[in-house]
Amino acid sequence: MGRRNGPKRQKKFLENWGSLPSELLDSILESLPSIFDYIQFSLVCKHWRKVALNQKEQRLRSCHKQLAPLLLLNSTKNSNQTRALYSVTQGKVVHRFNLPNHRYDEDTWLCGSSHGWLAYADASFMVTLVNPFTRGTIRLPQVMEVVKSSRPECNSEFQISKVVLSANPSLFPNDYEVLVIFENDDGVTKELAHFKSGDNSWTRSDRRMIEGLDIIDATYYKGRFVALTGFDSDPDHGVSKVHPSIECISHPHELFLQKTSFLVKSTCEDLLLVNTSLDMGRCFGGTRIFKLGRSCGPQWVKMESFGTDALFLDNMNAICVSASYSGCHPNSIYLLEGVVNLSSGEETWFKRPITWGTRSITWIAPTMAFSI
Repeated sequence: MGRRNGPKRQKKFLENWGSLPSELLDSILESLPSIFDYIQFSLVCKHWRKVALNQKEQRLRSCHKQLAPLLLLNSTKNSNQTRALYSVTQGKVVHRFNLPNHRYDEDTWLCGSSHGWLAYADASFMVTLVNPFTRGTIRLPQVMEVVKSSRPECNSEFQISKVVLSANPSLFPNDYEVLVIFENDDGVTKELAHFKSGDNSWTRSDRRMIEGLDIIDATYYKGRFVALTGFDSDPDHGVSKVHPSIECISHPHELFLQKTSFLVKSTCEDLLLVNTSLDMGRCFGGTRIFKLGRSCGPQWVKMESFGTDALFLDNMNAICVSASYSGCHPNSIYLLEGVVNLSSGEETWFKRPITWGTRSITWIAPTMAFSI
């Protein structure tokens, strides 16, 4: 009797789960930080799939704050084409993919990750965006003409050092912007270039406004790109507009001798400056955190901690996520080789050692821009 009633009971059980109200299912979805759990949720039944699809756009907008970044690693099988994504919270490789379209070699280099996309540049000043989760590729217009228009003397030693996106192109294919930072053979940044989706070419920043400035880092914040400079860009306010979409803000003078500085947006929408000395990713020479305040003009206010956030650093990027959802340790800094808790001072090093100086390794924020 039990066997005959088994399928009926199972069907009735599924029907009951399928009739759960959408509001309840929405709350369940919000508590799932893992992409893979989200996919499994959508496979339960048609009703659950519909709820998941309806919430997908909102989920895409917020997931970068909730999911722990993954480490991009070279594959031992084919270092030129194959890459692996390593989860430090799970302690394993969770995804492998091939770089699409063309070969990546010594003439092509990684220049950062932004909004779940990897940015590659080559010797011809071509920028290619690659999404490792969807294998999507965006070939941006060549930047060389913009550089030559302002610096006819530029040569092969003058190269792209960092690429920053305003938004995820998978989410906003017609409304995203790109900032490119150049550096010369002395390692000093001298140029910025800007591109907006739908444009046919790049525009450059006002060279007169950035003359003599060393641009240390940049991020997208509240509708504009903000670039951190090594010297006062304005003696009165410390801010100057060098392009309709780009502002420069000065680095605090007392911190300028520190080796590394990053701009990053916290999950509370604050703009943070992280200043630290790093030695192969293992040495913290007095890490200091500042929040941009504007009570009497722009100023950097010292903070004691990241609170419930966790910060991920490599030699190109800084990513801030909520430790409450991502499974990370709060008030901690994750490097390529390990994690340091700023509250306790405890250091934990990953089992798989990774060289800090390798530019082909970076943190990347997982995205959910795929069909479910």
